[in-house]
Amino acid sequence: MDNDTPSPVPNRGQYVPGVYNYCDAWCQRCRFQDRCQVFSTRSRMEAALAYGGDGHAAFGEDHADDRATPQPWRATFEDPGEPTPAQTAAFQARADQIDALTDADPMVIQARAYATDTEEALLGLRLNVAGDPILSTALDTISWHDFLLFVKMSRAVSSQLDNDNLDDPVQSDANGTAKLVRLLIRESRDAWEVLAQVGSSESDELARGMIARLEALDALVDVRFPRAMDFVRPGFDVEPQE
Repeated sequence: MDNDTPSPVPNRGQYVPGVYNYCDAWCQRCRFQDRCQVFSTRSRMEAALAYGGDGHAAFGEDHADDRATPQPWRATFEDPGEPTPAQTAAFQARADQIDALTDADPMVIQARAYATDTEEALLGLRLNVAGDPILSTALDTISWHDFLLFVKMSRAVSSQLDNDNLDDPVQSDANGTAKLVRLLIRESRDAWEVLAQVGSSESDELARGMIARLEALDALVDVRFPRAMDFVRPGFDVEPQE
């Protein structure tokens, strides 16, 4: 079995099926780089484009194997055949309803506001921490997570609205994404804590306010998704066999 072949229980050098579904997409610091099909595909595309090749061809070749990989969301994308106009209209109406409910959800609104306010605050903070590797790293973490947190919060809410009757109360996309949201909140909170302890008095006040906002959002997520932290993420929560 070569490196491109997925396996339900991967050995060293093989892809971990679905490891990319519930990660923070920070590939540069991920320990699963060499076992993640998405990272492999991206690397091949970038290399092909750099040398004047066809990046899309590299994508297609790599993901031919992905079709055989067990995915919790795979059934969602199976082609049931050509839908009727009535089915198309009903599907679109349901999608529009879910989008509207998601956009109006208090958690999504709070996550969006946090991300927007954070990016505005970071503009000034970066000028004050130039040359300090600890504070710069903290700001990098905050910046990487802020809008990702909003995007994943939206996905968790919409997925829950779209899959209220799933048989498995734990291993659902809604719970997996909500768990990622809570982990992003935790890392962001820790990064703001660094800023509060090491930064200036002005940054301390800002950081404490952001920490309070994150903790309030985390409490809401905990109530809405009580089983989220029981979700088992491929690779991250169950170490693949070596």
